[in-house]
Amino acid sequence: MNVLKIGRPVIYGLATNGEFGVKQGIEMLNNELEQTIALAGCCTTAEIIRNYVKTDKERLLLAYGFFGYLENFGTSSPCFTFVSNLL
Repeated sequence: MNVLKIGRPVIYGLATNGEFGVKQGIEMLNNELEQTIALAGCCTTAEIIRNYVKTDKERLLLAYGFFGYLENFGTSSPCFTFVSNLL
């Protein structure tokens, strides 16, 4: 399903500045999308492949795997302390 949910920013733009606010909101979304695509090293949305997108479940699994790795070093390791401070 190729759907982009932009309703809320459009409504905020409408509420704050009418038609011009809607145009500004859509322009901001477009600029952010272009920047994100460029930061991913792509030129178009067609170049974005599944490997670029991580779901919440995948992020949790990656984090669990990382913390499972840290368990081998114990809680006194500098690496564990650094990561704990980030959380």
